[in-house]
Amino acid sequence: MSCLLFNILKEHCKIFRERYLTNTLAEDTFKNIIFRHLFIVPRNAYCLQSVIDLKTLDFKEYGSAVFAFKSLLNHSCSPNTVLVPMGSTIGTVTIKNIEAGGQIFGNYGPHHKILWREFRQDELQAKYNFLCQCVACVKNFPTYRELPPMGSHPQLQLTLTRELQQTKRISLKTAKKSLQKAIDYIQRYKHLYPIRQLCDAEEEIKFCYDVMARKKKRLLLIIPKILNKLKLSIKRLSLKRSNMGNMAGSYRDSGEPERESHELYSKLCQILGGTRTEDKVFNDLRKMRENEKSWKTSHSKQIDYVFKLLQQYNLFPDFAKHTEEKNDRKSEKFRQKGNFFFNSESYVEAIAEYNRSICYAVTKENISIALGNRSAAFYRMKIVLRASDWHENFGYPDRLKDKLDEREAACKIALKNAPKQEVFVPKIGMPANEMIPFLANCLKLRENEYFGRHVVTEEDIPAGTIIALEEPFCKMLLYSEEYLRCTVCLADLPHLLLPCDTCTQAMFCSEECKEKASVGFHAIECPITSAMTKIFDDNVRLSLRMVLCAFLAFPDAETMASALETINREKKNAFSFDWRQELSPEELSRQFTHWS
Repeated sequence: MSCLLFNILKEHCKIFRERYLTNTLAEDTFKNIIFRHLFIVPRNAYCLQSVIDLKTLDFKEYGSAVFAFKSLLNHSCSPNTVLVPMGSTIGTVTIKNIEAGGQIFGNYGPHHKILWREFRQDELQAKYNFLCQCVACVKNFPTYRELPPMGSHPQLQLTLTRELQQTKRISLKTAKKSLQKAIDYIQRYKHLYPIRQLCDAEEEIKFCYDVMARKKKRLLLIIPKILNKLKLSIKRLSLKRSNMGNMAGSYRDSGEPERESHELYSKLCQILGGTRTEDKVFNDLRKMRENEKSWKTSHSKQIDYVFKLLQQYNLFPDFAKHTEEKNDRKSEKFRQKGNFFFNSESYVEAIAEYNRSICYAVTKENISIALGNRSAAFYRMKIVLRASDWHENFGYPDRLKDKLDEREAACKIALKNAPKQEVFVPKIGMPANEMIPFLANCLKLRENEYFGRHVVTEEDIPAGTIIALEEPFCKMLLYSEEYLRCTVCLADLPHLLLPCDTCTQAMFCSEECKEKASVGFHAIECPITSAMTKIFDDNVRLSLRMVLCAFLAFPDAETMASALETINREKKNAFSFDWRQELSPEELSRQFTHWS
């Protein structure tokens, strides 16, 4: 993977090559960093999820991200925290009471409610290389179906779920009421865990926060009947949904088919398999790992070695074959596909195809027609728009403007009659850290031989408390979401998305996000983004974006190499900096490399 990424950036990214790959030392710096991140990022990243069906509690993964604080949490198969998307931040919420001195645990995927101990430990051993000794493994907690009920004790009344089943709509007041009931239940019966009702109460806490987080200001007016169709469409469009029990949102593969990079690896193994050459290759690589002690050269020589093998057997992918360029014919094809979904009342699929058409369009007329069709889909869904003026900016044809004006007039009437919306503003539930405002002050970093680095609390924390509201350092949309969310902020605003002027993959919810992308990671990714999605999976793409963000904090590779020397000596972490101020390039880079 490192060889393929290095080759693509050097051959097809002029901006990156001329700024960062100017000499051998610079190339070695990049090779070393990308190698380490390809190993580390998939083990530290979290998936981003959103509720798509309030009745069945179904979640959909839409992206993956890396966090400075959350990466410090150790795993438990019975975690005491969960992650909840709250606007542009991700909230860390307690689902158990945590006593002073107790450790804060996340979950890396395997949960005792959905997997037996042997399967959990096998999965963790294979992916993270440790034998889990959490309380759920030591005491061998049963799965959810095997959990005992509480018997003669009062049953937990899930107010939120019950009202949802009756009305299919939930008020913010109801969600808060149900949240408090779940918290009180855990407080009263926590000593009986694990029992089914307490597991339900933990799920209820996450569910309540998910619902409350949806109660934010937005220019939408959705009637329930149409909303049900929207949910079904989203389910069909989603490639994979997470299980209800996987509450912590650990990163997993997106369910996409294998990319060409996996095929190339298999081909190389087949070519070398069963020959003396294979033994020589693995022996040579092993000796390099043993002999090279410096971080500067520990991986670059291995990458150079494999690079020559790929050249020798002509295994580098055909970049041109995977590159998609803007094309009006393809744009019209996607628009017609959108019309098919529109006529079938599959509006989410239609919107995705209209947005794809917008991305591929060359002429302003094709862009504006697709935008107009997109607005029609939202109008059918009873979603009120404010983006009609954008269609005009792209030269909407005069022959079709009457339709747009009529639609806009109807939207204004709907907005005027729209009910007042409830708004939830997430806040940390305890005094915040003075230097790290997105963390509760009671959280401290500790280190010992048994747990390594871990986070503990110096105060009692009740269940249902928000203890962190953290912006990710790096985030990325899954491939399946590219035409439904903003590439930069990942906002779910498909009715506002504007295309990148150059590539066919990126869309932005505002001119601000578009400008931010043009001077950030997308300036480098733009010429290779379509090929990247076909050659590499989401793990690799996120790893590369992390590396690009780290490099962009420095003017050149030499400055970065010097900073990395300092970083490796000082061993700083997320608790070491004053987050009230803008971080220096060295501090910023530290956040991208603190797992190393």
